[in-house]
Amino acid sequence: MLAVRAKAMMEGRLAPSVDDVVDLAEPVLKHRMALTFAARAEGIGMGWVSILDPARMTEILEVSREWIFVGHLCLGYPEAQDDTPALERAGWEHRHPPEGVSSRDSPAAWFEARPSS
Repeated sequence: MLAVRAKAMMEGRLAPSVDDVVDLAEPVLKHRMALTFAARAEGIGMGWVSILDPARMTEILEVSREWIFVGHLCLGYPEAQDDTPALERAGWEHRHPPEGVSSRDSPAAWFEARPSS
């Protein structure tokens, strides 16, 4: 969502639109999925940490304030393989069915062509 908000701000808008989400969903998901599958093929685990403070991460990493922190990807060899994410196993969160997560009919609809405005 940070990327979506950043896109809106770079285009001079204070709030993102559904179109912003749709525009960025595919490239972001493809990038994340490619890295996840490549890591798993090599027996490497990957986790996404997005609960870190963006301002603090900018300071720690000594990057430009124009840089936008979205998440931290942790890569490493897991002690054990498990298809259930660690936070879910620890009771922090659970998986949600696709229905109700999006205002669109189905996840496949996220990538369908939209009529031009």
